Amino acid sequence: MQKTPTATSHDSGTHNTPKLVLMVVFDGAIATDIAGPLDIFASASLMKNEQPSTYQVEVVSLHGGLVTTWPTNIQMMSKAFSEFENRAIDTLLIAGGAHKSSVIENQPFIDCIRKAAQRARRVASICTGTFALAQAGLLDERSATTHWNWAEQLQERYPKIKVQPDAIYKKDGKLYSSAGMTAGIDLALALAEEDLGRETALKIAQYSVMFLKRPGGQSQFSSVLSYQKSDDARMIALQEWILANLQQNLSVDRMAEFLNMAPRTFARFFKKHVGTSPAKYVEELRLNTARQYIENPQTSINEVVRRCGFENGEKMRRSFIRNLGISPQDYRNRFCSSQL
Repeated sequence: MQKTPTATSHDSGTHNTPKLVLMVVFDGAIATDIAGPLDIFASASLMKNEQPSTYQVEVVSLHGGLVTTWPTNIQMMSKAFSEFENRAIDTLLIAGGAHKSSVIENQPFIDCIRKAAQRARRVASICTGTFALAQAGLLDERSATTHWNWAEQLQERYPKIKVQPDAIYKKDGKLYSSAGMTAGIDLALALAEEDLGRETALKIAQYSVMFLKRPGGQSQFSSVLSYQKSDDARMIALQEWILANLQQNLSVDRMAEFLNMAPRTFARFFKKHVGTSPAKYVEELRLNTARQYIENPQTSINEVVRRCGFENGEKMRRSFIRNLGISPQDYRNRFCSSQL
C-alpha cells in the first residue's frame, strides 16, 4: 500500500525536485490573490537562473477545469485536487474571493483543504481565504489576519482564532495568513525569502518593481482607507482628482471649485461623505503616499516632499511626527528596502 506523503516526508525540498506550490481557486476567487503571489514564486527561478525551476507552480480547484475570477471575470484553467493527492506539497495557498460564504459552506472543498494541509510543509491564505482555513479548523487557537474589512466578521464567526486585524501578514507555526489582495504578494515574497535568502528576495522585488519589504507587522491599511466610502459620483471624482494632483495646492477653495460649490457648503458635503475634514484627508493621503516613496531608498527625501505636495521638508516632518510618531528619516531607517 502506498504511503501518503506528509509534511515531514515530502520530496519537494530536494535539490533535483522543484518545490510544489498549489494555489487553490474557485469561481469568484480574486484575480490579484492568484496571479500576484504565483508571479513571485515563478520569478524566483528566473532570479536564481536555476534548472530545474525552484518551484513548480500549479493552480488547483475541487474538480478542475475553468474557474471565473472576480472582479475581472477572467477565466482560468485549473487542475483537480485529485491530480496531486499522492504528491507532497511544499506550499499550499488559498485565494480569497468575493463569495466566501459559498466557499466555506462547500464541505467537499473544505475537506480537500484540510487533507492537503496535512501533507503541506506550510499553508497560507490570501485575503478572505483565511475563512476557508478557519472553517477547516486549522486556525483554532492560532493568530491570523485577513482583509481589514472582514476581520471583525472573522473574529465573530471563529472566536477561537486570535485575529490580528491590522497585520499585513501573520505567521503562526506552519500557518500563514495575509490581508487583502496585494498583501498576498508581500506574503509570497516573505515565503520566498525564507527559502532562498534575502539577496534573492531583493532581486525578486526589484524585478517585480515593488518595495522590499513591508514587514508583516506593519499596518495593512492607511488611515485614509478607514474613512467612509461614498457612493456619490461627485465625491468619487473628487477623490480621484485629489490623488492625481497631490503636488498641487489642494486648498478647500480649490477643491470646492472642482465641485462647483461654495467653500462652506463643500466642507459640510465632504465631512458628511468621508467622515473627516478636507484638509485632514489631504494631509493623510499625502502622508501615506510619502510613506510608500520613502520605503524606496532611490527616492530622496526632497523628491518625496515635491511629489507629495508638502509645502517644504519641515511640513512633511511635522506631519510624520504628528501622525506616526517618527520623522521621515527614522521611518526610512526602519522600513527602507535597503535594510534587507
